[in-house]
Amino acid sequence: LTMAARKATKKPRSLLLLAVPFTAAGLGVWQAQRLQWKKGLIANLNAQLEAPPVALPEDLSQMEEMEYRRVRVQGRFLHDKEFVVKPRTLISSEQSPGGVTTGANIITPFVVETGPGQQPKTILVNRGFVPMKAVDPTTRPASLVEGPQVIDAIVRKPAAQKPQFVPNNDPSRGEWYWLDVQTMAQLADTQPYLIDACRGATGVLPIGGQTQVTLRNQHLEYSLTWFALAAATLGMWFVY
Repeated sequence: LTMAARKATKKPRSLLLLAVPFTAAGLGVWQAQRLQWKKGLIANLNAQLEAPPVALPEDLSQMEEMEYRRVRVQGRFLHDKEFVVKPRTLISSEQSPGGVTTGANIITPFVVETGPGQQPKTILVNRGFVPMKAVDPTTRPASLVEGPQVIDAIVRKPAAQKPQFVPNNDPSRGEWYWLDVQTMAQLADTQPYLIDACRGATGVLPIGGQTQVTLRNQHLEYSLTWFALAAATLGMWFVY
C-alpha cells in the first residue's frame, strides 16, 4: 500500500481506539459520582442509628423497610430459647470485659407487649456480645433478667443466605455461625424479625451496641481502575 493508503486505513482505526479512553474516563467519572452517593447513604444510616427511637410497627412486615432504624420495645425475654452465634468480635474494645474481644453474640426471643385485643408478637433480639467463658448462661445469671423490660434497639435485616467462607449452622447441636433468622424463628416459634439491642450499662453482659452499617463500597477502586484504563489506552493512541 502507498503511504496515503496506509494513512487512510489508519485513520478510522485510530478514531476507534480513541473512543476507548473517553469511554473509560466517562465510566470513571460515573463511579466517582457513585462513591459520593454511597458515602452520603452510609452517613445517613449512621445518623439514623443515633436518632430518637420510634415504636415498633403493629404490622411487623413494615420492619422490612426499617433497617437501621432505632426502635423502643417493651416485653420479656425467653431465655430458655436463646441462641449463641460464634465466633464474634466485640466492635468496641473499650467495652471489653478484661480485654477480651472474641466471643459470641446472644440471640434471644422477646415477647413484645401489645395492646388489648392484639395478637402477641415475638421477635428475635441480638442482645450483644459475651466472652467465650460466659457463653453458658449459668455463668452469667445477672443477664437472665425477668419480667417486663424496655429496650432500645436497631432494626436489622440479615442476609438470607450463608456468607462465603462461613461454616454451615448445625441447629441439632446448637451450633450457629451465622444469623439464619428464618430457621431460628421457626425453632423458637417467633416472627422472622431481628433487632440489635443498643448499648446498655457498662460491664453488664451481654454487651449491646454491636451494630455496624455494612454496605459494600468499592466505587473508589472501580473509579481508579477506569481512569487508569483511560490513561493507558490514551497513551496507546498517541503511540499508535
